[in-house]
Formats: sequence, structure tokens, C-alpha cells
Amino acid sequence: MRLNLKVSVFTALFSIGVSGLGAPKWSQTGRIDKEYPAEYGLRDVIIERADPSLCPQFFVYTGRAVPAENSGRKTIIWRAAGDIVLSPGHSLIGVFSPGAAPTRTDEPQRYDFRVFDSGGQVIFNLSGMLLNIAERPFCFLTDSKLALITCSYWGDELQFYDRQGQLLNERHFLQEGTLSLINPKGIFDESGHLFFFNLSRARAEEEKVGPDLFMFSANGARIWQYQLPLKSTGALGLSPSGKIAAVSGTVINPKPPQPAFQTILFDSLGNILNSFPVAFRHCDFDRDEKWLLLGGHYKASLVSLIKKSIYLELTPGSGQRVITDCALLADNRILILTGLESSRNGATLYDDPEILIYSPEGQLIFRHIFESDYTYSGNLILNDTRDRFGITLQNRFVVFGVNP
Repeated sequence: MRLNLKVSVFTALFSIGVSGLGAPKWSQTGRIDKEYPAEYGLRDVIIERADPSLCPQFFVYTGRAVPAENSGRKTIIWRAAGDIVLSPGHSLIGVFSPGAAPTRTDEPQRYDFRVFDSGGQVIFNLSGMLLNIAERPFCFLTDSKLALITCSYWGDELQFYDRQGQLLNERHFLQEGTLSLINPKGIFDESGHLFFFNLSRARAEEEKVGPDLFMFSANGARIWQYQLPLKSTGALGLSPSGKIAAVSGTVINPKPPQPAFQTILFDSLGNILNSFPVAFRHCDFDRDEKWLLLGGHYKASLVSLIKKSIYLELTPGSGQRVITDCALLADNRILILTGLESSRNGATLYDDPEILIYSPEGQLIFRHIFESDYTYSGNLILNDTRDRFGITLQNRFVVFGVNP
């Protein structure tokens, strides 16, 4: 039987009280383990991938990544906000560096893309030439360090590199029609051997294009491809093993009561497992790949991958707060981070960030709010055992522990 629960923070608190359990025992579920102070304007942190304590190695600010301790490591510097890429696990940082400006307009300009590990060492260096420095490639990193993939600015070429920076393969895409927007998205599986890719091409509803969803191996071999029946696409998700893939998008010409958004699940061969009338911006799979958590703008959905159906739905904060990230903790407890979305000096930030943990059945079991505070990224960082997580606030990095 499908269980469909719409739970808000206040509803869950009320239900705990009337059930005779008394006030919720927040300390029995989670706690603040440690706070790492930093300067104001903190944007993100770099951690060591194998460190279960999530101790920050670098603090990331606008234009620079500063060592968290006086270890003799050098500050990493870049020019513009779009010049850096962080790996999903926050253990690597890639920096795009344009060379000296050319003397003629038809003369190419050199660039370098260097990847630093959590110790500040360069582990990958890619050099190239561009006729227009604004048309820089998109770069995708994996924390396993096995590969790096670039996508050309116009979305017509992928290049696959090994960990030594050697070009392994190139894949070219046939572009049909006028492309009004190129916003490629890509994600690796946990081992770094599979790469799930979407061109995210916005186009006219009647315009015919080729396949826009692909699964590649890290050396560039095409495993499967699919032409999505969507007007535009949003986020991607890939299970740790790479056996299940998810994509979210906007439906073409939805007719009521048809929903405007759709999430589609694929198996390892590119066959559709199921689709759901929801959109997600963030997602997470459990370690056994039995559950998938989808975080939309205001609503989160827990999907049973065994039954291929939505098991429960949550609306934290009664839909007044934006879900900025979500994850599945140990024992499949549901972790959601929310905030009040605003803008300051042209940058998006999330005021009063709030941490919520629900049981797998949808009962609120932990709540912590940072009032009069904010975060730029609104991201969660988890360790491998899923018993610690951290969030980056305006002037510190806070690590929480989760009790068994």
C-alpha cells in the first residue's frame, strides 16, 4: 500500500506531543560535534575525502581558497566566480586560469585548468587555446580522481581525460535546429567509471533534435542514449553503482490535470523504470540503492526503488522555506536543509538555515535552526558512513554528528 504523508515541521511537532511521547528528544538524534571559525563571506570548504570527521582543509571565499590551518600550504586564487568547480564530495577544486590577453582579435588565448586536492597539490593540469575566452569549456570532476571530462561551450563535443591528463576519447554531437541555451549537466558514479550526461538544451516545442541524455564510461565509450520527451531538463541523479539514473524536467504542453514537471528513472541499460509527477533540484540514493530522496523547491519525496513508487512526501516549513539540499543518513533517516532565499550584492543566499531530520516513516525527530545567520551555498557535506554532516555558514563550518 502506498503511504503518502504531507508533513510540515509544525504538524510533526504537534503529532509527537499528542502521542504521549512528550517533547521531542533532539539530543538523542543529533548534535553539533564541532564548529570551525572562519572569516565572514565563507562560501564553501574543501575536505579530505577519507576523513570521517569532515575537518576542513581549505576555506573557500570569493576569489580564493585559504588553508584552514597554518600548514604552509599556499592560498589558491582565481579571478571570477565561474572560474572554479568543486567535486561533489568537496575534496577537489578545479580552477580555470586565462592566460595573457592576445594582441589581435583573431588570435587565440591560452588557458589552464588545474585541479587541486585537499592538500593543495595540483593533481591534474589541462592546457588549451580559445578564440573567445568567454566560451570556456564546462568541466566535470569526480572525487575518485579517475577522470575529468570537459564539454565545449556550445555543447557539441565531450573530451575524456585520465587522471594523468591524457586525452582518452572525444565525442561529437550532431546539433540540429537553433539552440537557445546550452547548460550541460554531468555526474559520475561513486567509482568514477560511469558518467551520466545531459545537454539540457532548451528548444522550441516542435523542434526536432537528437538524443540528449547519455551514459558513458569514463573512457568515452557510449553505453546508452535517450531522447527525452521533455521541453527542458533540470537536475540529474545517479546511484552509487550507476545502475539507476534519474532526470527531472518540464513537460511539453501540459494539459490539466497533467502535471507540469516529471522525474524519470532509468536502469543500467537506459530502459525507463518509472516516472513521477514531481521535479527535483537535489537528490540522494541510500547505500543499498533501495531508496531515492528527491528534493524539490518546497517538497521532498522518498521513492521506493523496489516498488518503483513514491513512498512518502514531506513539505518542511509548510512550503514557506526553500529546500537547499537533502540526503539520506544512516538507517535511511531523511536529512533536509532549508532556508529563506534572498539576494545580497547580487549573490543568492539562504537566511536562517534550518536542519531537519525525519524518520523513514516521516516523523520529525531532529530540528536545529541558525537564526540571524545565512549560508551562500545551502549545501550539505556528508562523510562516507553517513553519521556526520556539515554545513557552511557565513563565518564558520559546522559539523553535526548523528546518533545511531
